[in-house]
Amino acid sequence: MGVNLTLFGHDDYPSGKTHTSRIGSHAGFSLIAAWIESLPAGKYPSVESIARDHEFKPTDLLAREFIKAVSMYPPKPQDREIVDHFLGLIGAGHSDEIVRIETED
Repeated sequence: MGVNLTLFGHDDYPSGKTHTSRIGSHAGFSLIAAWIESLPAGKYPSVESIARDHEFKPTDLLAREFIKAVSMYPPKPQDREIVDHFLGLIGAGHSDEIVRIETED
């Protein structure tokens, strides 16, 4: 059981293709969600959206806001690894790319 991040919609992924990577366990993703909930409401709307809706486009905006949020409100040291892993999977993002968070049962 775990949580995966799927990227799709960008030219790097031919029609219907996706790129999926494991974020971590349900507990690990809940650490990211708890950190996001601790951010000032409305300050990072794309970051709030990915936690709430588990999907967001464009990933370049999400990446920029996530980096700003981490810089201004660093996660606890024990949570930083999973937050950095999430950011690493998104990379710089793309204007036409979609990210989706999916759970495995």
